[in-house]
Amino acid sequence: MLPFERYVDCAEKVVDAHTIFPIHKRFLTADDAARVREHFLGGPLHGLPALLGLGGPNSGWAVFHRAFCDVCVKEDIAPLGEHYWRRDHHVPGVLVCAKHSRPLMQPCQACATYEWVDTPPSPIAACGCRPSIIGTRAQLADSTLSVELDLAYASTRLLDDKYMPNLQVEQIASLTRLGARRRGILHDGKICHITLKEFLAELAHSETFSRINFGGVCRQTLGAVLKGRSVIRQPLRMIFLLRGLFGTWRAVERAAESPRNISLGPEPKIEREENGATAKALIAVRELHGPGAPDLYELYVATRREHPSLAKADLFKLLPWETRHVLSKSQRDAADMEALGDAEAVDATMAAYICTKAAILLRQVPAIRLTPDSLLEGHPLAGAWTSVRKFLPTATAAMRSCVERNDRFQTRLRKDGVQKSSGEQQPSRYSA
Repeated sequence: MLPFERYVDCAEKVVDAHTIFPIHKRFLTADDAARVREHFLGGPLHGLPALLGLGGPNSGWAVFHRAFCDVCVKEDIAPLGEHYWRRDHHVPGVLVCAKHSRPLMQPCQACATYEWVDTPPSPIAACGCRPSIIGTRAQLADSTLSVELDLAYASTRLLDDKYMPNLQVEQIASLTRLGARRRGILHDGKICHITLKEFLAELAHSETFSRINFGGVCRQTLGAVLKGRSVIRQPLRMIFLLRGLFGTWRAVERAAESPRNISLGPEPKIEREENGATAKALIAVRELHGPGAPDLYELYVATRREHPSLAKADLFKLLPWETRHVLSKSQRDAADMEALGDAEAVDATMAAYICTKAAILLRQVPAIRLTPDSLLEGHPLAGAWTSVRKFLPTATAAMRSCVERNDRFQTRLRKDGVQKSSGEQQPSRYSA
């Protein structure tokens, strides 16, 4: 039993009831959510901010503050004489208390930099002098406050697993697609860029648009989100988009009550039409090879077995030109899988190779950063890693745990007193 379990239940329930993981979980796939949960219950997960939409050059606004609402503190003290931190005040990017419509406060600079042995036990202990509000006057102006309150209300409610439990990543994507169709942004499977431009201009009237840097969302990413094929991982940005599509968060809730609305699924992909000589050539080769093109499929498998280390782009150079057009992606994936042979055995041996190679490099060539290239150098499937890793979960997990981010690499160099190598890396001398 962990030290705190006698007071607050098991570790799994601590994650669900005392962290902000539940709101992030709604915007993650099941596999990604399991990885984040493992971060809490197992070892640290490198790249966690990027996975949660909190990393990158456009996420500087979503920072963590030791935030509290002064009215909530008074209400907490009244019944039991105790005051404590509330997790809904600590969702990165939230500026107001959804319950009291009050700006959230943060400790003054002196108290914030005080070296606590652990997290300050309460908001009062965090700052007993002069706390300040987190947002600026422009961000909390009356014209913007309604938007900020909706973001705070939605984030507070989404922290509760009992609130709309069916509203998970796939259902959120379906709602987004529904909202885009209602607004005329999505029509006949295509994005109407004029309507999208008008919609973004409408959102830009709010100070919140610039505060959360919504304009920094890549247009390609936004297009996929509006078609229901993915979601924005940063919760407040996704809430802001849904609110813009439906008008208010209450309207989003009403739309989510209909099972039909949250089960639309993604917009079907439109088959690209070939024209001219290319179209005629493709029609001819499809007739030549027949349904499923079994001869091309067998040729692809044989070529992959003969050249297992080639990247897919290089592999196509050895095949007839029509292969990439006639064989579907699912057929090519199936061919890669067949060429691997016993995928489980390959998965196990490749995972062992990666872990062994990491240990050798750390011991014999500590100045080399552990990257996918350095860990796979010398392996027969090194060049095909990006194509086959989807079939190798154990090897993928081993790669994820062994690869070093630059900050981790620099920390290891400083700790070991190793001077970074300026010459060419030569890991082939130390192949596992």
